[in-house]
Amino acid sequence: TAWRHTVLRYLNLIKKISNCQLHFVNKLGLCKNDSFLFKTINGIKIEFPKRFYHEFKKIFLENAYSLVLRKNIGNKPIIIDIGANIGFVTSFAASKYSGCTIYAFEPINFNYGGLYKKGTEQPGRYTHFQ
Repeated sequence: TAWRHTVLRYLNLIKKISNCQLHFVNKLGLCKNDSFLFKTINGIKIEFPKRFYHEFKKIFLENAYSLVLRKNIGNKPIIIDIGANIGFVTSFAASKYSGCTIYAFEPINFNYGGLYKKGTEQPGRYTHFQ
């Protein structure tokens, strides 16, 4: 049912995002910023323009990638993200697998800028290509 889905989404928000209050500020229309900076419970920064908010919710609140990444792939997996866009999958994987190494490829300059920033925040963890 719809209410169950909403409750699960908010529980995911609270469990996964340390500054989850920002979501409610945005939902109430009180956020005037053009971009967001969320942080996962384990310290991964997720920064993105406001126009990507729907994708953020799908991935981090509604578990869009959890079925794909549900299998036990070990403590230090190597993850290859082709068509990485601004790095949502990269951020999701980094938050789910603390010991992972990520190789991300994004050919579009505009998107690559966001991906590149994620790589410079945690050098050695991400390798990004254009």
